[in-house]
Amino acid sequence: MSGKTMDERVGDLEKLAQTLAPLPDQMGQLGDRVAGVESRLGTVGSRLGTVESQIMQLRTDMADEFSAIRGELKGGLQAVKTELREDIASLGRETAAEFLHVGAELRSVHLKLDKLLESPRRRKR
Repeated sequence: MSGKTMDERVGDLEKLAQTLAPLPDQMGQLGDRVAGVESRLGTVGSRLGTVESQIMQLRTDMADEFSAIRGELKGGLQAVKTELREDIASLGRETAAEFLHVGAELRSVHLKLDKLLESPRRRKR
């Protein structure tokens, strides 16, 4: 055994007991604090679940809206393509008609010019 007397060893144990005396109260306080943290964590967990479900709903809503917008754009682009084709065809018909009209006028002017040019030749004869 150690070289301490029984009284010294009893004194050491008493000091140790005094040091450990507040430990049960401290453990109780620690337990209360842990319970408070656990309670707050439970609240945070449920709020996190709510936020997660809201994010999932937002993703679904956004995907649906983007799909709808894509569909509208496709329909709008198709309408624009159809309208442009019709406009181009119409312009082509109008241009062709104008060319025919201009051609007829040029032939008429050509004939008049030929008559005018022939008149002086006939006079000279």
